[in-house]
Amino acid sequence: RHHHHHHRTNQELILVDETTMNRRAIVVLEHLIQAADVVHTMQRWDVFLKWNERLFQEQCFAYQLGRAERDPVLGWYKGELWFFDNYVIPLADKLMECGASGSEYVSNAMENRRLWESRGLEVCHNFAMNLPSYHHHHHHHHPHHPHH
Repeated sequence: RHHHHHHRTNQELILVDETTMNRRAIVVLEHLIQAADVVHTMQRWDVFLKWNERLFQEQCFAYQLGRAERDPVLGWYKGELWFFDNYVIPLADKLMECGASGSEYVSNAMENRRLWESRGLEVCHNFAMNLPSYHHHHHHHHPHHPHH
């Protein structure tokens, strides 16, 4: 009788353990799903820049087509710093804590943030100059000289 009771407790423990493991797996998946969208921010600097420029171009097109309130050029530099501090780096920490990734995401994210802080303004300028569009206001900085 006592042995039977003990056996039941064991099964309950196994169930509780499975539930805990499932919950943990779900947490890991949720973090990974979040990260999928921003994983370029946790990769090497050149990979980050490539995808960041594509995102920048998308946002600029949206603005030109009247789908966005604000010109992305204006806040891009500061916005990226905020994003690293408040979203990317905390997420990279979580991915490492829950075992979904090693420490390289954290170190890449922190390195990209550091490089963005020092080079980001210049990068933004280059992004704006490279926009594949001829009617963007950044192409209007040469004054037109009338003929005499």
